[in-house]
Amino acid sequence: MKSLILCLLLALPASAAEKLYVKTAPSVSEGLKLSTGPVAAPGSEYASFLWNHSSGLLSISGGNGSGRMGFFTGSGAGTERMSILSGGNVGIGYQVPLHKLDVDGSIRFSSAVLTGNPPYIFADTPDGADTSEISIGGGGGSSVNRGATINMIGNESAVRPGELDLMAGNVVGGTITLQTSGLERMVVMPSGNVGIGTSVPVDLFTIRADNSPTIRLRNATAEALGTGYGLSFNIDGTTTVINNTMNGDLIFRADNSEKVRIMASGNVGIGTTSPSWRLDVQTNVTDWASRFYNASATGYGLYVRAGATTHSALSVEDYLGNALFNVLGNGNVGIGTTIADYKLRVQGDAANTTGVWANISDINLKENIVAISSALATVNQLEGKYFTWKSTAMPSGTKMGFISQEVESVVPAWVKTDSDGYKWLETQGMDALLVEAIKELKTKNDALEARIYALEHP
Repeated sequence: MKSLILCLLLALPASAAEKLYVKTAPSVSEGLKLSTGPVAAPGSEYASFLWNHSSGLLSISGGNGSGRMGFFTGSGAGTERMSILSGGNVGIGYQVPLHKLDVDGSIRFSSAVLTGNPPYIFADTPDGADTSEISIGGGGGSSVNRGATINMIGNESAVRPGELDLMAGNVVGGTITLQTSGLERMVVMPSGNVGIGTSVPVDLFTIRADNSPTIRLRNATAEALGTGYGLSFNIDGTTTVINNTMNGDLIFRADNSEKVRIMASGNVGIGTTSPSWRLDVQTNVTDWASRFYNASATGYGLYVRAGATTHSALSVEDYLGNALFNVLGNGNVGIGTTIADYKLRVQGDAANTTGVWANISDINLKENIVAISSALATVNQLEGKYFTWKSTAMPSGTKMGFISQEVESVVPAWVKTDSDGYKWLETQGMDALLVEAIKELKTKNDALEARIYALEHP
């Protein structure tokens, strides 16, 4: 040290424990100043130590040149622990720090140091002008981040306002992981695949867990009201469950429009938002509304089971709602009508390509067999009529047939009354009646011919 200036009053130590006691006069502002450099040129010191008793300021200066300030510990010359450059850069473990703070080693923040507040690292910028950016990186420099990096950007940044970036290192295998209790919970791979419960997600988003993992989307309002928590997805190894716990509908959309709806009642709608049936398919296309197709040569088609014998197992209508085909649970079929009180009831004309309507007539299936008598007299009581139907649902034009009420008085077995009170003809056995009537006519005719022959040939 070239010079030592004491602008103070010295006094003997007040006690044996005090090595040096310094007392300044009231007019002296500098309590203690140690410096190197010319005494006659204030401010030209190379290095100085200054304590100002009036302001409480303690100033240690590295000089007015390009010199730096070093702090050493250890025996002998010691080891430099901290360095402050003339430009203001501070290095801990670095003699020549390249940034405002360069640290070689670990940094620990304790909330106790901040009087109960949590420790913070932040850029102290005024509100409305927060364009700062803080980066914490595992390697690299200001232009290249080789290691993992965390970027925190201010709210008023012109490029990425308020953004928080977590970036893995630019090496093969560089990942971002989130851990709790020392266990990895989530990982983001370099490929962009995200995994929860797995460290090697093979898909864009993979969730893996044991014991029936569940994903839940919660609705806070519904949960508070006790009406459910939202939507859950569950996999138990063999079954996948999608559950809407809020007693609401489950909707599937495609191309931003609803395609399928499953109502809380269990009704399923395709092409309708309010299905009235267990499966309600609606469409206005000119093609088929639905298709059931089995490409297997040994497979089956559509299986329908009715709930009761008097209820429809299968019903088909036209676009106006008119009945086309109806099958009841008891096997009765109605064509052109919803009423199927016979094994086959046809509302309108019927035909076949073979010209034969077959009825089983085996004697082994019959009993109480009696010959038909008075067949001709019975036929003589029947009256055929011409008529037209009143209902437009019935075949148009003039028809030929019987009147059920007239037939009922002659052959009651041929007439049936339906649930609406209308009478139907069931003329089973008419062919047998006509055959016996013809045979009676032939017998009479043969007798007449015999009498005529006897008269002509006496």
